[in-house]
Amino acid sequence: ELTNTFREVVGVDSSEAFINAAEEMKKEGQRAFSRKEEGEIESHLMASIDVTIDRTRCSFLVDDPCSMAARNYGEFDAVLVSDCLDRIHAPAECLERLVGEPGLVKVGGIVVVASRTRWTERRTRKDKWLGGTVNSAGKEEYAMDGIKSIFEERMELLTTLDMPLLIRNDARNYQYSIVEASVWKRKA
Repeated sequence: ELTNTFREVVGVDSSEAFINAAEEMKKEGQRAFSRKEEGEIESHLMASIDVTIDRTRCSFLVDDPCSMAARNYGEFDAVLVSDCLDRIHAPAECLERLVGEPGLVKVGGIVVVASRTRWTERRTRKDKWLGGTVNSAGKEEYAMDGIKSIFEERMELLTTLDMPLLIRNDARNYQYSIVEASVWKRKA
């Protein structure tokens, strides 16, 4: 879908399996998958890409979002950081790489950050969390506070919104979450 707006789209994930699936979708325009219904019962389905989407304008790379650098990738007009901040080992470093010098986001470029803010020490050391903590003075610190502290000097907050997300586990069980999203514009 992003190729309808941007000349080039680069998808990055630390999961080789996800990138392989994306590459198959790009090459074939479709991909078979199984969906759990109940217990061992599965449905076999086919995901397909709308034929009007120019798949040649996208590429996919396996990389650690915390170590990506502009010198390796160049600068982007827009970056989407979706559902990963609370799942990576160094979320502040990931955001800093977007706006540092040189940053992955061009001056005037847009960053969209979307997170369920489900901080857990299984994924991220507590001292690296951007929020979900109470500081020594007893003040509650939320993920948006952490994001603002990283972006405030170099980014303008355009809007925030809560976005519903429904994930199907099986035919009768779903996860319902509210994703906290924020849209930022890089200052000159």
